[in-house]
Amino acid sequence: QTGAVTLSPGATACVQQYASYQVRGDGWASRSVKFSLKKNGVTISPVPAGTVWAQEFRSSYGTFPGPGVYQVCAFNNGTQTASVQLQIRTDGEF
Repeated sequence: QTGAVTLSPGATACVQQYASYQVRGDGWASRSVKFSLKKNGVTISPVPAGTVWAQEFRSSYGTFPGPGVYQVCAFNNGTQTASVQLQIRTDGEF
């Protein structure tokens, strides 16, 4: 699942999808934003603000936190509008 949005300062956008055994999140932004990966609404992978981000968890690597609904989110913590693209892929999609 992918999504392209314009985020005003203080706004958040997310895309979500169910994962059984692996998940990968990617994000790109025109300005620095805070990306995160969440499982069932709980942040499992916060990262410092930036314009490009990627994170993945796989059962085959022993890093997958278990089945659930995963979200890739972006929060605009800046003072100007940011264009953001989010992507989440799960299981056999990568």
